[in-house]
Amino acid sequence: MPNKFKRPALTAIYLLVFCAGLTSLLWPPVSLQKAFIVDSIVFHQSWAVLAVVGGLVGAYGAMKETRWRIERWAAPLAAGGIGGYGFIVWTLTITETFTRITQSLFITIGIILFIDRSVHLAKKAKGIRVIARSTIQVAKALEGQDS
Repeated sequence: MPNKFKRPALTAIYLLVFCAGLTSLLWPPVSLQKAFIVDSIVFHQSWAVLAVVGGLVGAYGAMKETRWRIERWAAPLAAGGIGGYGFIVWTLTITETFTRITQSLFITIGIILFIDRSVHLAKKAKGIRVIARSTIQVAKALEGQDS
């Protein structure tokens, strides 16, 4: 994706995750709650809270110049939110009706994309830490030579 479209696209994606989580908190998907094995409102709302937090923080981070610093924490939360919903839908697909397979596959695409984004950002953060440590070591070595 070209850079000039990356920020608006990431912001829109995170806002969609936020909206999905928020609507699930305000108007819980009753068909999913009643059909699922675990009858726990906490379980059904936990993935929505992850989506709300991950989506909102990710949308904010995507607009910033140093977006990866904020987004590296938001992407796994968003993946967890989508993953929780995906787990419920996949369980229904396997145990109840196979007609949810299209929904399950599309949700899986979102999960994989956010996991990939999380791994990419974690690698970037690790690379920057390595560079920072190397810079400090070089600076210390140069200080020792000046004496």
